[in-house]
Amino acid sequence: MYNKILSFKIACICDTEITITESNFDNIVDNGLTCPVCEYSLTFDAQEVISKLQAFNEASKELDELLEGYPQVTV
Repeated sequence: MYNKILSFKIACICDTEITITESNFDNIVDNGLTCPVCEYSLTFDAQEVISKLQAFNEASKELDELLEGYPQVTV
């Protein structure tokens, strides 16, 4: 039931969209992120999204673990 978010897109001020996958999360946190087109730093924005996604994924996982013992009801 747990649906982990594995990627997200971030848009630069120059309208370039960058897809960030889970495999790149640690690298971006450690080294930052710069737009490949205009060289604008997207580090702060990307790190904020990554932090929130990691918290969301962890909370979703914990909720699913709590709900495992309860019967599933379909409405």
